Amino acid sequence: MNRAGFEASLETAMQDVTSAAPIALFYLDIDRFKSINDGYGHGVGDLLLKAFAERLTASLRASDLVARLGGDEFVVIAQGLHDVDAATGIADKMVEAIRVPFELAGGVTLNVTTCIGAVVFGGAPIDAAQLLASADAALYRAKRTGRDRAIVESVGTQQAAA
Repeated sequence: MNRAGFEASLETAMQDVTSAAPIALFYLDIDRFKSINDGYGHGVGDLLLKAFAERLTASLRASDLVARLGGDEFVVIAQGLHDVDAATGIADKMVEAIRVPFELAGGVTLNVTTCIGAVVFGGAPIDAAQLLASADAALYRAKRTGRDRAIVESVGTQQAAA
């Protein structure tokens, strides 16, 4: 899915939110992706991006939406969650799935990790751009605390689960 499709899907998901059925927006990237591109070449980097997207999708529910924003940045919209703990469980599952070594064409095996920043949205008065910015900020907090991890927050609070 492209960026425009993702943005439309996020807007729709945000409109459908109720306090009993919040959504979570996960923003993630591949840790140290630039060094993979530099060390193995862009062809291997492209293969990794494709394999990463496939593994990410396979680790999620069929109802969850996955999109690549650009470069090595991906987003996931998960609807029908009940709380931050449910979102944390999904984030932890994605982190674990990515830790399994990637066996790419040409006999290249890569050990890869990911950082995830996520926000649970229950209808606070913000727009999609603000929600995405909140998830991106959580992603960078995860990177600063050591990578290979997720930080999940609720919109409007700074309570985090790591």
